[in-house]
Amino acid sequence: MKQVYVVIISLFFILGVFTQNAFTKEQLDFKGNPDKYILHQNYPNPFNPSTILSYDLKTNAMVKLTVYNLVGQVVEVLVDEYQTQGYHEYSFDATQLPAGIYLYKLQVGEYSSVKRMTLVK
Repeated sequence: MKQVYVVIISLFFILGVFTQNAFTKEQLDFKGNPDKYILHQNYPNPFNPSTILSYDLKTNAMVKLTVYNLVGQVVEVLVDEYQTQGYHEYSFDATQLPAGIYLYKLQVGEYSSVKRMTLVK
């Protein structure tokens, strides 16, 4: 019975990640600029040893993109600078990290979003 629950929870997690990210339609204004802040799911996921983290900024702003382990410790601060509006991406190299699940967080003013990524080796 315990294995059935584990399978159900695993499927819920997998389907939730796909439906949340695969079918999100981004809104752009007539100039091609995003109308909201969006943190995209990393690609590829799972990954080894590197992945792409991307996000959209609706305005010029101070941006902080941070990777955490599951204990909540900062693994690396990838971006901590003022950036212009539009689409941005960052290549994250996890060669020195052990396999596991990591979280990445985008902070832009009052907006913040967290997503998870899986490193396999």
